[in-house]
Amino acid sequence: MSVFASQVPDSRLYLPHVPNATQVDSNGYVPLIGEITRGKSVSSSTETTGKTIDALTGCSS
Repeated sequence: MSVFASQVPDSRLYLPHVPNATQVDSNGYVPLIGEITRGKSVSSSTETTGKTIDALTGCSS
């Protein structure tokens, strides 16, 4: 981590302190971007993604 940080001093951790951050990314954000880029409704896609992320993190909307 220190080698990476020394090369990009303004970088920030992605999803710090988020429970199941890896799953949030792979099961939430990645499919969301894929759906939107393939033309699916942003509204529908974000609604589904929100439910997925809530389930993974234990949050409720």
